[in-house]
Amino acid sequence: MVEGRGFEARAAFQREALVFAPTWPGTAIAATGVLPFAQHSVKASVSRRTEYATVPGGVSTTSKRAGGALAVPAYYEGLEFLWLACLGFQPYRISNGTPQPENLAGTAYQHHFELDTAQADRWWGCGEGLVPGDIDTGQIKVRRGTLAVDKQSAVWEHRSCLVQRMQFQADPRAVTLNAELVGYDEDLASSINTAASLALLSDQTTQVVRFHESVFRLATFSASSGLVSGDALAISSTTLAVDHGLTPAVGTSLTGLFVGTPERAGQAQATLSLTAPRHSLTSAFTRLDAGTELMADLVFTGPQIGATGVNYRLSLFFPSLRVTDADAAILRAGLIPERVTFLAADPTIAPAGMPATFKNRPVMAQVVSEQSSYQMF
Repeated sequence: MVEGRGFEARAAFQREALVFAPTWPGTAIAATGVLPFAQHSVKASVSRRTEYATVPGGVSTTSKRAGGALAVPAYYEGLEFLWLACLGFQPYRISNGTPQPENLAGTAYQHHFELDTAQADRWWGCGEGLVPGDIDTGQIKVRRGTLAVDKQSAVWEHRSCLVQRMQFQADPRAVTLNAELVGYDEDLASSINTAASLALLSDQTTQVVRFHESVFRLATFSASSGLVSGDALAISSTTLAVDHGLTPAVGTSLTGLFVGTPERAGQAQATLSLTAPRHSLTSAFTRLDAGTELMADLVFTGPQIGATGVNYRLSLFFPSLRVTDADAAILRAGLIPERVTFLAADPTIAPAGMPATFKNRPVMAQVVSEQSSYQMF
């Protein structure tokens, strides 16, 4: 019997093929690269009910659901599609008309991602960074992917996975990107992604993101004055959480026992939480009571990319924040830390000094790496 050992496991998450009509489910796709992961779990459920008529009957299966979770150490390069899957949108052209990823210098490229209004297949719309000829007529935005995990005894494959919830967590111990997935079905002995095929693939990640490389800035919202170095705050941990609110539909005549296309029950909710090592009398609590609109960014800067003069970088932007919870608990005779949670909202006007957002969305991410491929097609 082959034993599964975590340190030998490998995973891959690959965008499924482009389509020209909303499609559910997609076809499982072969991976082209693997990525290291810290944790993977599978969640499968079956709904059954007992049949009763005039006499006791049998048991009927009424629906099946598949999902799971994947926790990945944060890297500057190799997680571009995972960022797209977590947030949902990458405009093809940025505000100045330059196609993405933008070539900054030599082999350094910048990707821009935004929280989208949907996760399921959708047609491209006006004002989404396209000009005539960029895509084929009728082309669909695809954010679902095939997740394949090699557990040595077999490759477990999850088809048509959408990110239901994501958490980006950073503290001095580690920086991780966690995705909770909802999919169509799972194959516990994949014939598309096999142990042999995954063993031939190279690790697509490079340059781990470290907490000490970060700078967090927070200030009152302004459409005329951007964040400056004086707005930097000392924090000891932070978490960005996004809940897409996907509700898997019941099975249809096309999907049978499996769920239909997961759709949002409402607007996605995004929160930013942080811990500051020292409590300030006038900081979060004053802003909580006043409902002050704030803006913030969190920027990680890694080593230089070759001889380009450009560094690896991961940036998170929050154009409009409001404090929803603040806590300054006393634990014995030490410093009093401050824990604050913000709700990220759609800005009504563009804040100064932040990337131009195509949809006025509450969360944006930018990744600077050597990855030169656009992620949505």
